[in-house]
Amino acid sequence: MMQFWLWPDNLVIEALIDETDLRYIKIGSKLKIYLDAYPDEKFTGHYGAYSL
Repeated sequence: MMQFWLWPDNLVIEALIDETDLRYIKIGSKLKIYLDAYPDEKFTGHYGAYSL
């Protein structure tokens, strides 16, 4: 399940991530987001926080 919140200048995504993949995530790391609704667009951002 993913939840999206949209503010004028920010998109916040909450996603379920398998615990075995958490070792690859570092707070502040850059990320790329691809959305099926916008196949020709690439969105960039960074990891802000995660919790178990």
